Amino acid sequence: HIWLDPVLAGEIVRRLADELSLLVPGAKTRFHERAEAYRRQLRELDRDFRDAIEGCVRRRVVTFHGAFGYLFARYDLEVAGVIEPFPGVEPSAAYLRQLVDLMRQLKLNVIFAEPHLPDRPARIIAQEIGGRVERLDPCETLLPDAPEATYLQRQRTNLATLKRVLCDNAP
Repeated sequence: HIWLDPVLAGEIVRRLADELSLLVPGAKTRFHERAEAYRRQLRELDRDFRDAIEGCVRRRVVTFHGAFGYLFARYDLEVAGVIEPFPGVEPSAAYLRQLVDLMRQLKLNVIFAEPHLPDRPARIIAQEIGGRVERLDPCETLLPDAPEATYLQRQRTNLATLKRVLCDNAP
């Protein structure tokens, strides 16, 4: 999920333009111009993440799985726990109990689910801790309710969610 970090996504875009230029040398200028225009938007997204998250008091989050490691590392957020530590393997009841205990200990009242995955485990945990479920998008599949949503739009939604949960509702 390296693409969730806007800085690393910019590097991917640059490398793609370089590789496409080797395949279609006649379009090299076009590839690089378009890549640079997109990279400017990614740099703006990075600045927006930095500005929005910088002053947040809360820095710990619990997610459905470890998809957000690169994004969180970029902005100094800590993954305190995940519902599904191994992709596709349902967690045990004992593991979920430990996660609930950890969230209580850390006074975390929000758990992040993903729009394309079942949120039942997250809802159960949220009920146990007296909290709520929010959504973060790993930008890895089309969204059924918004298949036309771009990476930038989806990341801005992630940013708004993180800001609202970590900053705006600070204790």
